Amino acid sequence: MDEPEQDSPLADRRKADRLPAPLRLYYEVLDKAGSVQLECEVRAANLSGSGLKFPCPRLLETGTRLRVQMWLPGQEEPVVAGALVVWSQALTDPETGSPAGADLGVHLEEMPPDAAHRYFQFICDQLLTRMEG
Repeated sequence: MDEPEQDSPLADRRKADRLPAPLRLYYEVLDKAGSVQLECEVRAANLSGSGLKFPCPRLLETGTRLRVQMWLPGQEEPVVAGALVVWSQALTDPETGSPAGADLGVHLEEMPPDAAHRYFQFICDQLLTRMEG
């Protein structure tokens, strides 16, 4: 299961549709003092104007803070933002039934104006492409 079921406590409360966009992401999981506890590089599953979904090697608590870097196509500098875990769902290996990390849903926050402009421009371009296609 990729996202929380509608009748679960993690039911979909998004205000915007998600766009499939396998962006390269680097993220750091921060503790309450802001120290890095885990670093990962992954591909995003999808994104919207306010958040992202991507895999994590372990289940994280709702409210966990992250620092995220996203590489947008055609741009050398990553978009950097703070993020907050709004849901985390454990995954299992279908062959063995053993734990296989988690999918995270994060809300983007703390994004500098230039980074926000580049991120939202990318989303607008993706939406226009979908509408034309």
